[in-house]
Amino acid sequence: HCHTATSMLFLGPGLALFILLVLGGTAWAFRARIAAWFRKEKNRKLWKDVLEGGTALFVTLQIILLVKSNHASLGGSQMPPPYGDFLKAISFLVLDIIQWLPLNCAYTDGFSARDALVFVTIS
Repeated sequence: HCHTATSMLFLGPGLALFILLVLGGTAWAFRARIAAWFRKEKNRKLWKDVLEGGTALFVTLQIILLVKSNHASLGGSQMPPPYGDFLKAISFLVLDIIQWLPLNCAYTDGFSARDALVFVTIS
């Protein structure tokens, strides 16, 4: 269903965008110090290790969330409370833009799975 303009629908993505802008501005302000930090070999190795570990964690969590989504859509039982609550809290990691945007409200005939496929393919 469609939400009114006063709904909290865009609060999460808006907050994430704000945080990214603040982090980007901070990185720009301290770019000389950051460049000096990266010139040290041990720091480059540390950064590489953190990126590799973060990538592995991100991909693993995406897989777990997609398996949970498929499990639920096939009529599976709900996840137990601590695990289910955790997965609900990190569900933004799926990066499903179709789910975030109220595209169903933008189309008079609704937004079908075919429309979503075309939108994701083009973007």
